[in-house]
Parts: sequence; C-alpha cells; structure tokens
Amino acid sequence: VIAGAFTLAILTLPYVTVVCVEAIKTVPEDQRFGAYALGATTYEVVRYIVLPRALPMMLTGGILGISRALGEAAPILVISGLLFIREDPTSLLSEFTVMPLQLYNWISRPQLAFQQLAAAGIIVLLAILLALNSLAIYLRQRFYRRLEEG
Repeated sequence: VIAGAFTLAILTLPYVTVVCVEAIKTVPEDQRFGAYALGATTYEVVRYIVLPRALPMMLTGGILGISRALGEAAPILVISGLLFIREDPTSLLSEFTVMPLQLYNWISRPQLAFQQLAAAGIIVLLAILLALNSLAIYLRQRFYRRLEEG
C-alpha cells in the first residue's frame, strides 16, 4: 500500500505542481505591486494577496489530481502485479490492487455474482469521482465569491 501511494503521488505531483504555478501566475501583478507600494513585506504579499487569489485553482487542481489517481491502473499493475485479491488490506504492507483492475477481473469472470459486484463497484467509483469533481467546483466557486465580496 505504501509503494502504491508513493507511486500515485509521484504520478500526480507534476500535474498539481503545474496547476499551482499557473494559479500563482494568474494573480495580477498590479495587486502585488500595489501591496509592495503600500509597504507590505514579501510574506504579507504572498499571504494576503497571492494565496487567497490562487487558492481556488490550486484546490481544484489538487482534487482533480486525486480524481486522476483514483482511475490509474497501470502504475499499480507494475508495482503489485496482482489482479485479484480476496481479502481486505490489514496494514500498510498488505497486498493491494486498484479499483479499475479489480473491476476488470470481476467483469471477466462468468459468474453472475461477480458481474453484479463489478456493476456495484463501477457505481461506487463513479460516485467517488463525481463527488470529488463536485467538491472541486463547489470550493472554486466559494473562494471566487469570497474574493469578489472582500
């Protein structure tokens, strides 16, 4: 589980980093220079000007990075090599798999119970992804409204 977590973290890190850099670039320089002109320190400019305006995009990028990691199967297949696991992980060193690989394995089995289990798993995966994407949209809109008000 630890190896899989590190692999997915390394996989999504470039995406999240690029989103954060682009979010910081979208903050208008006029606001930064205005804060400096009023005597703000670099820390105060970052804390009160840059971060509040870049945070909505940064949060959205982070949540979308997590959503992307949920659907990744190839890196975990390379690390674990396991397609079917019969018991739940009990520790961080237990065997593991990812939901897309488990779903593929369930769908390929001829028994009706496995196909029903796969259908339920697909619904759960879609619900998680929709919830994460909805959370990203909600947070972005909330922070943008807060910026417009204040």
